[in-house]
Amino acid sequence: MDLRTMTPMPVPQNLIDADREAAEYHRLIDFVCLLDATDRASYTACYALAHDEIMKEEVSWISIDPDNFWSARCLLVQLTRLAIRGNDIGTLYVDVCGKNAARMAGLLCAAHYRICGFKPMDIHRAIKAKDSKGIDFGSLMTGVKHTLPAFNIEAALEGKPDPD
Repeated sequence: MDLRTMTPMPVPQNLIDADREAAEYHRLIDFVCLLDATDRASYTACYALAHDEIMKEEVSWISIDPDNFWSARCLLVQLTRLAIRGNDIGTLYVDVCGKNAARMAGLLCAAHYRICGFKPMDIHRAIKAKDSKGIDFGSLMTGVKHTLPAFNIEAALEGKPDPD
């Protein structure tokens, strides 16, 4: 048998796709570990931000941001860029955003673009106070909608928490 003349057997596309999805899942989990999301609330927040990319669920970031400008990975990167780590992630998700991942995404977008004068320092102030007093979600989400026209403002403003 001459290995130089053998034709390699084709690999089925579904195996290639499954391997890519598994690799993506592990990259996201590694990223969550780097964020030091060890308490339940912080891990739940990271999962809520990334769960569409991990689970390929029907309700996904495509429904929140059809342009997919702020994918789950970008949102996790924003947490590190804003120096939000560990328990602070859970506080932001539970106490400030009311367990609403779309609202959390909008808040991160608002801080990134400094919409309505909202700055990263304002997020840290809310985390320290463990409440959302002083944050006008209505005007911030409207500003995000103006900046990113495809952003689903209804999901961010409806106020109902994500399912557990």
